[in-house]
Amino acid sequence: MKLEEFKIDDISILQLFDRIDAASSKELKEIVVTKIDQSKINLLLDMSQVSFIDSSGLGMLITCLKSINKAGGQLKVSNISNNVKTIFDTTRMDRVFEIFDNNEDALRSFKIKSNQVLMNGH
Repeated sequence: MKLEEFKIDDISILQLFDRIDAASSKELKEIVVTKIDQSKINLLLDMSQVSFIDSSGLGMLITCLKSINKAGGQLKVSNISNNVKTIFDTTRMDRVFEIFDNNEDALRSFKIKSNQVLMNGH
């Protein structure tokens, strides 16, 4: 799987390319597990260059979301193409994941949650 990684503050941004399917989902899952092991648990998946996702890809994303949430982090998704958005909507994954139209809005949402936690004393 081709991907590019960027870092802004404590948020890792993975820009994914091509397809998320049975062949590529294992590699992406390993990358996410490595991030959790390194305590880099705020993750934004930029899917602007993803043309297709299948059920194994969706299952892997759910596994990653659960693992990151369990570790106290957040996983968010941005820039979903129309083809992928249709799949997310049909499978109701749009109710499972926080999905943003662009990276800027997604990055702001990490900050808002962090500030809320700090203000609540947790």
